[in-house]
Amino acid sequence: MTWKRLRKNYSIDEILNLVPGAVIIHRDWQILYANQAAVELYGAASPEQLIGGTVSDFTDGQIPGVIEKTIPTLPFGQIFSLNFRLNRKNGTSVAVESHNSAFPTEEGPAVMAIMKARNRGQTDRSLSLVTEIASRTGSSYFAELTRSLCRHLGVTGAMLGSLPQVEDLSTLESFRAVSFFHAGEPGEGTDIPLEGTVAHLVIRDGYCLIADATQQPGQHPCLEKNGFRSAAGVLLRDTSGKANGILVVYSTDPLDDPEFIFSILKLISVRAAAELERQQARQHLEDSERNSRLLREKAADGIFVLDARGHVMELNPAALKMLGQSESAVLDQPIQSFVQDSEFLSESGDISLQRVRFRSIDQPRTCEVSSVRMPDGRIQLIARDISDRLLTEAKYGVIFEGANDAIFLAELRSGSVLEANQQCEEILGLPREQFLGRPYTNIFAESEQKRVKRLFDYFLLQRGYRSGRLRMNFHRRNGTVLPVEISTRLVEDADQSMVVGVVRDITDAVRADSERKSHLTTLSLLEEAVIELDEGFNVINANEPFRKFFGQLPEDNAKLSLPSLIHKDFREMLASSLSSLLKGRSRVRLRFPVLSAETGMSWFEGKFIAYKERDRTAIRGLIRDTTLDYISEKQRHFAAYHDNLTGLANRTRMEEDVQKALLQAESEGHSVAVGLIDLDHFFNINEILGHKMGDRVLALFAEKLRAIPELKNGLYRWGGDQFVFLMDRVRDPEKVRGLATLLMELIRLPMEVETEKVHVTCSAGVALFPQDGGNLDEIIGQADRALNYAKKQGRFNYKFASDLPRKAFYQHQLSIRNHLVEAIENRLIEPFFQPIVESGTHRIVGMEALARWPNTNGLGKVGPDSFIPLAESMGLISDLGRTVLEKALGYHSDLKAKGFNLELSVNISRRQLFSRDLASTLLKMVEQAGLTTSEIVLEITESIAMLEVENATAHLLDLHQAGFRLAIDDFGTGYSTLAQLHEMPVDEIKIDRAFVQRIHTGEGYRILQAITGMASALGLTMVAEGVEDPQSLDKLEGLGVHSIQGFYFSPPLEAGEFSRLMENQKK
Repeated sequence: MTWKRLRKNYSIDEILNLVPGAVIIHRDWQILYANQAAVELYGAASPEQLIGGTVSDFTDGQIPGVIEKTIPTLPFGQIFSLNFRLNRKNGTSVAVESHNSAFPTEEGPAVMAIMKARNRGQTDRSLSLVTEIASRTGSSYFAELTRSLCRHLGVTGAMLGSLPQVEDLSTLESFRAVSFFHAGEPGEGTDIPLEGTVAHLVIRDGYCLIADATQQPGQHPCLEKNGFRSAAGVLLRDTSGKANGILVVYSTDPLDDPEFIFSILKLISVRAAAELERQQARQHLEDSERNSRLLREKAADGIFVLDARGHVMELNPAALKMLGQSESAVLDQPIQSFVQDSEFLSESGDISLQRVRFRSIDQPRTCEVSSVRMPDGRIQLIARDISDRLLTEAKYGVIFEGANDAIFLAELRSGSVLEANQQCEEILGLPREQFLGRPYTNIFAESEQKRVKRLFDYFLLQRGYRSGRLRMNFHRRNGTVLPVEISTRLVEDADQSMVVGVVRDITDAVRADSERKSHLTTLSLLEEAVIELDEGFNVINANEPFRKFFGQLPEDNAKLSLPSLIHKDFREMLASSLSSLLKGRSRVRLRFPVLSAETGMSWFEGKFIAYKERDRTAIRGLIRDTTLDYISEKQRHFAAYHDNLTGLANRTRMEEDVQKALLQAESEGHSVAVGLIDLDHFFNINEILGHKMGDRVLALFAEKLRAIPELKNGLYRWGGDQFVFLMDRVRDPEKVRGLATLLMELIRLPMEVETEKVHVTCSAGVALFPQDGGNLDEIIGQADRALNYAKKQGRFNYKFASDLPRKAFYQHQLSIRNHLVEAIENRLIEPFFQPIVESGTHRIVGMEALARWPNTNGLGKVGPDSFIPLAESMGLISDLGRTVLEKALGYHSDLKAKGFNLELSVNISRRQLFSRDLASTLLKMVEQAGLTTSEIVLEITESIAMLEVENATAHLLDLHQAGFRLAIDDFGTGYSTLAQLHEMPVDEIKIDRAFVQRIHTGEGYRILQAITGMASALGLTMVAEGVEDPQSLDKLEGLGVHSIQGFYFSPPLEAGEFSRLMENQKK
């Protein structure tokens, strides 16, 4: 039978809601109906929270059994009553009276129960509460207390909190919940913030009692925000009267008997406070014992805990280490068994301080021991190991007594001598008992005592010196005088300030100093200057010749620095050389100039050595005047590079000057003219007029050549009757022809030799660089052939090398030129790519694009060393470079699309570097290829970069700012300096293969060490070129070279082969 049918049959729906009590109907203990009063009594929100539940959900479990036994025996309609505690939905419980009656249904008998809350007496509830918690202690007491409060007072929750010991409770921000019971769930050990809680009210006012917060809306936000309507609480105090906790109850319903509940809280607060105090005391004791145990474990001193008999109960690690025993071997053993001395523990167990020797497995340890008997009868013994200190004191005693110097220790203020060693008696001439315990001034003669005291007072008291040193003649009390050096140092501790004094007999040093001065006096008879310098290169001593050389002596100037006396351009060199002596160099020899009013500039040679004198290092030197030697050397140098007869530069100087001119011409793109001049039939003059007259003719001929302004600085005597002229920066070869014509016209005029007129003619041959040759030998050879051709043509004329009939070589060169123009126009010059690998991993990280001419149309193999110089001389190098660069960028873009990220290195010629629009042109080409400038390395040869440093730096800076990486190619073959490299915006250097191939020699390895060290100091990336064997590779990697390039890994490859190489690496 459903509830709807029941309601229809009996028509009691309206009646049940009017019953003055809670009504429920249940069958088989399942609740079928609950009126509104039942909802409130059960603490539910609606009937639906009850319907469907069982009766046992809200009772202690015995009630269904009682009903089951009773219902079958009752006639329908007869009532039976029960008293029990109803467990409410909100976690509280309430005593109820229940009147029950059975009635029949189609599904079986059902039960209607009419219930109301039963008001238990205060005494009954108090007795039940006290009985439940009486036998509990500690944590069990706290848990049962909060549970019983909820059960017997009919509240939602109860909480017991612990407060820390503070002077001002208003400063508390939180407290710890020792135990709480809320909505039927227990808990403990939670830290709770005070702000906005009932506990905050209790701490603030000492208590709290709110019977029904809804009667005062907005007055109790701490309850309202948590959904509570009532609360009560008291402050717990320990035996000293200090607050140590709080006890609070709260409910979602109004308190049914507020005064009774508050009195219950006050009643049990005394016991709760006592239990809390005991728990806090136990916790404090446990913390103290734990801290004490930790302190013992970490202590450096040995700590023993003995029982009343003196047996070891506990000991810390330091004590175990002191005994050298295991813990099991020590525990429960008498402490006396580990001590070498006789009985040392007194009856009381207390020792103020006693020195004891403990037996140890390693060696006996001497300790300072103190002990105290504790209230429980145990003895705590602390032992400090002083073995090392005693050993140090013993060593100090040996040093103190065995020192060659007199050492004394005096109290600072009184001056009383506390200790003195045996040497004091020897040096001071007094037995120790005559000055120990007396002022230190007593060790001096009476006539010296006041002066010495004033001196020491000044140093140690007025000046506040921590240490001091002075030399003096010590007037001993026996009348003798001893030169001494006295060193003092102030030593302070917590108790007193003392002075340690060391008196050293310096008789030998004074004698040596006297001998040195005598020696210097003797040396002053020499022509050389003898000097002594301190560590700051100031002149300490010098003899008289020093004044002659430099105009002053040390006595004239207290701070006379030797570097300041010489020419300013040489001061840093002198200071650096002298510094090397102080760092261990054995000797230094160098030459330096000094400005002189008499000669303008005098030159001196100095030889210097370092020497030790007592506790300092000094420098001794010998300086001699080498002005005449310098002049003679200059003359020898002039003779080495000049012809004595004509005064012209000789062949050696000519070769050096021509070589420099060729390098500069190559970098700047202009020409150089070299001419060989030979006198016609000069041997006839020697035979007819004699060699003396012939020499005069040669000298006059040289004067004629000097008269030509264009040749003034470029004339040389080759030897015999041959001369050479040099013209650099030639832009127009026709000007050279005009100069040769002028030379012939000038020579046509006769020379007057000793009143006789002599007609002399000459022939000349001229060669141009780079048109007629690529180096010095080729140019001289071509000029010589042109000279011979001029002579064959009748003499007294000139010929250019280009005037000579062309042979096969020149014909081939001409053919190469013609085909090269076509090859560049038709873009037949191709880039080949040589891999650049990373050191260590040998992974390909870059490639250098190198120009190659693969199809020469029958000319045979033409290498880049042939066609690139030709392209430069023909003005085609820019077009060639653009072709190679465009193709290389396109190939690089293809590789990048395949996932290969490499750096591309390309060479930049001089003509390209100094073009105005290079940066913008390169940027446009890179962008068109879909690349970024950071992927491109521009290589500039060292010779190009360094010949015009300022101009090159400006162009390189533009490229660097555009994002290109810059590299100096063929590094080491040019003339770069560290300063120039530091100023240039370069990122890497490529070490020339010539140095790499010499790495196996000692000199070559040292050169590479210097190069790599310099590059590292400047933060430059290093690439080694021309690596061809594993031994070279290992050494280069050992020197820190970052990348390797050479035939050991791969020759330059055409694009297809390089792609296959990259694919193989990818596998």
